[in-house]
Amino acid sequence: MKDDGSIDYSLALEILAVARGDEYLKNAILRFVVQEFRDDLKRMLGISFAGIKLTWIEDFKIFLRERKKRRKVKDPETIKYYRSLFMKYLEGEELSEELIDYVVNHPNMWLRNVFRHYIQYLYFRRRISPETFG
Repeated sequence: MKDDGSIDYSLALEILAVARGDEYLKNAILRFVVQEFRDDLKRMLGISFAGIKLTWIEDFKIFLRERKKRRKVKDPETIKYYRSLFMKYLEGEELSEELIDYVVNHPNMWLRNVFRHYIQYLYFRRRISPETFG
């Protein structure tokens, strides 16, 4: 801080420049940034799913039946089964890497299908970026 209470940006930038050559300082800054600005970093990197709650809504059912690429889900019993899986394992969960790992490692492979369709739906509705979708 300068004597007048304002931030000395040139000093802050010099510290960051020094961090490029000092492994300890670089790691300290990175740990701080990750801890304090995690969601901002995710947004900047295009991998943010912060705040996206999974919710079964009628629009998702319509997407499965009518708008999904490739094979659309027409059978009412399949949609009913998908909904039961979704409600049991995904409803109200926040999209996160932990949730993705959980779904990928879940013994019921159909849960993976439902989750994949929901991610397609989020991308279709522009709720996630192409990078996140990928």
